[in-house]
Amino acid sequence: MGQNNSIISYIKKEKITDCLHWLNENSEAGAEAPLQLIIDSKETSLRGSGFKLNDHRSSYLDRHEIVKDFDVLHFITSLIFDIDPDLLTSLATGWMKFNRGLEYLEDFKESFESAYLGNGKMRYGNYESKIIWLKDQEVFVFQFVAVTTDMSIAMEKSPAVKKWMIDFSRNADAILTHLDQDYNGRRILFYRGKEIDVTICEGNDEEPFGLPRSFLDDYLKLALTYDRNK
Repeated sequence: MGQNNSIISYIKKEKITDCLHWLNENSEAGAEAPLQLIIDSKETSLRGSGFKLNDHRSSYLDRHEIVKDFDVLHFITSLIFDIDPDLLTSLATGWMKFNRGLEYLEDFKESFESAYLGNGKMRYGNYESKIIWLKDQEVFVFQFVAVTTDMSIAMEKSPAVKKWMIDFSRNADAILTHLDQDYNGRRILFYRGKEIDVTICEGNDEEPFGLPRSFLDDYLKLALTYDRNK
């Protein structure tokens, strides 16, 4: 059974425009036009592909449609990371699985050249992503799900992925950001303006060390509400 790690971040509604602006600058969706959104009378946009509203089995949205309300917005995107060995290893491993022997090298070279964006940056993955609007809490939940086990392993190890999560959180003034490591627990990397690194495992009733008392209240309120809505 494969592993599907995911980046999850909780953003206050008043910060959604700043959040989407930063995300658009640090994700990649080819030449397709962004989807136009209106949230609280503010116009904004989201880069990506395969946009669907609410049910992931629904029809794709028309690119010219303006979305004014939703419960869940599904989309596909690649994220832009600093190049690091863990991401390159993941990229190479994927090609080796389908191209045995030395003949894979030319294909990998082509794949890397396609992913490399210059200035030490690379486009990585096709993340199955969604934005959940928890309207009763005035919070948006962003989720970026790895589609392969190799991607999941790289996300756990990569300093570039951790940096991306912290930068995203700071620019969006996130309430809470964590890496859901599937059966390895939830790795909390950001909480209310502070960078941290604490893993919470399911079934562990001990209070997490190194987190403020308010954390458990927020965690239970946000994460468990998200679990019911995902």
